[in-house]
Amino acid sequence: MAHNMKLEVVAEGVETDSQLAFLQAHGCDEIQGYLFSEPLDAEAFARFLDEHADGSTPSGRMAFAAGQAADATKTPPQRL
Repeated sequence: MAHNMKLEVVAEGVETDSQLAFLQAHGCDEIQGYLFSEPLDAEAFARFLDEHADGSTPSGRMAFAAGQAADATKTPPQRL
């Protein structure tokens, strides 16, 4: 429904690979949650960006796909 209204769909609280697969299969635009990173304050987020400039996360998953940046106020979302 959101896509029909020209809105992006953001899933928060994604914790498992099966949740990620379901959301990807159903066209979710952005995904964030513990599967990628714990919540970070501004200072920790800046370190996270420096340490994972290649787009990887501590879990080995891509935090930023297709070179698109994340909202810096929240846990870095998975961009699909």
